[in-house]
Amino acid sequence: MTTSTLSSLLVGLLVVVVAVVMASVIPVEKSAVRETRAADCYVDGRSIPDGHNFTRFMMGPCIEFKCNAGEIFPLKSGCYRNGQCYPIGDKYSLGCLERKCTTINIWADYRLTKEGYAPSPDTNSKDILGKWLVYYRMDLVMGGCPLKGECLEIGQSKTKDCTTMTCQREVIAGIHYLSIKPTKIRKPFLSETLHGMRVRDNCRGVIKQFCVYTFIQGEGTGLCALLSPCTGSAASPLTMTTSTSSSLLVGLLVVAVAVVMASAIPVQDAIGGCFKDGECHPLGDRYTQSCIEQVCVSTKDSTFYKIAKEGCLAKDNTCVDVNSRWTSGCNTYLCSRTLFSRSMYSYRLEVASWGCQLDDECVPENHIITEGCHVKQCQKRESLIGFRTLRMGCPFQGECLAVGELKTKDCTTLTCDREDNKGLHYLTIRTTKLRKRFLSNKLYRMRVRGQPPPRFLRSSSSRAD
Repeated sequence: MTTSTLSSLLVGLLVVVVAVVMASVIPVEKSAVRETRAADCYVDGRSIPDGHNFTRFMMGPCIEFKCNAGEIFPLKSGCYRNGQCYPIGDKYSLGCLERKCTTINIWADYRLTKEGYAPSPDTNSKDILGKWLVYYRMDLVMGGCPLKGECLEIGQSKTKDCTTMTCQREVIAGIHYLSIKPTKIRKPFLSETLHGMRVRDNCRGVIKQFCVYTFIQGEGTGLCALLSPCTGSAASPLTMTTSTSSSLLVGLLVVAVAVVMASAIPVQDAIGGCFKDGECHPLGDRYTQSCIEQVCVSTKDSTFYKIAKEGCLAKDNTCVDVNSRWTSGCNTYLCSRTLFSRSMYSYRLEVASWGCQLDDECVPENHIITEGCHVKQCQKRESLIGFRTLRMGCPFQGECLAVGELKTKDCTTLTCDREDNKGLHYLTIRTTKLRKRFLSNKLYRMRVRGQPPPRFLRSSSSRAD
């Protein structure tokens, strides 16, 4: 083999070697291999894949979150009603009552914006799903009184047929009641006075049980105990006409007092019951909604549903008594009762002690876990409990490159790059810089005597050699 042939063959092999080396060092952007998926999220003992949206049992179906590279971000909030989700700001009315969907610290729920009498139980303020945890109840009515199709505000009065009716609030045994009571009756109209006090008349639709009449110096004064529309009496209502004769009026007044006293309705003779779901239910009737059990009871002058047992509904559909604890996974919850207004409560399971579940183990609060280049800590932020990513990186020859960190090896500069692809996150090592003089000195020494190195390998040092 001649020197010229050998030289040509060597140069050809050299070109092939350099091409192979260059191709193996400089990656093509489109074919870069994603080495590591970014961190998932750990919430309430569940592992949520990166890029996925999810809801939480504790907050209902209308509050949505997203797992974003180990971080949890709220996406949207809303309130559940009538089997669907409604946006923040949605309002609905029931009788004189009005609620509005509002949010506090991500937590969205219907809150009372206008208090008032509700003609039937407000099912939207109780357990719509039967599965989640904030429920409201109204012990009776408050805020306004219904009077023949309209709502009277507390303290507001209306006069009709010589009788002035006023919406009043009373507190009996710590429970607030609203009732419409006569506050002014014109003196000459005795018949209208009695007519206004009759059972099943002016007070219709508002709570009532029996009426007591007293007469002082010939002036009619009515005290009407207003109870529920489920109570009444078989006694005939008293009717009376006005006489122009004063003597006859005095005589009638004496008779009227005797008749009224004789026909006063004792409690035991009343037809008692409680109003629920548009129907009357007898004393002793019980019903349970989401761990809240109520029973129909009567007092001296009222009948109503009274709470007999209360608690919080856990996600395994068990009832947890108020001030009792319930454990699920690594978290222990305390059932608490909160008073929102004079007659409204919420029942909620609140975190008493917590940890993060990792496989079959419970990691204590604030504990740090390192898995390869992923460092995470068990944290609690507001109502979210889970692992939070502290650091992420790319594994490279036994060490971790942080996202954005540069590393130079064998004349090549590499970096750990985070790629977001359709909501999913990947960590990839990419080449950012390749030095110009790579391999030139070694190849120059290998050149055949009398033959210069290839032009693309020449450098200032080789030309000076």
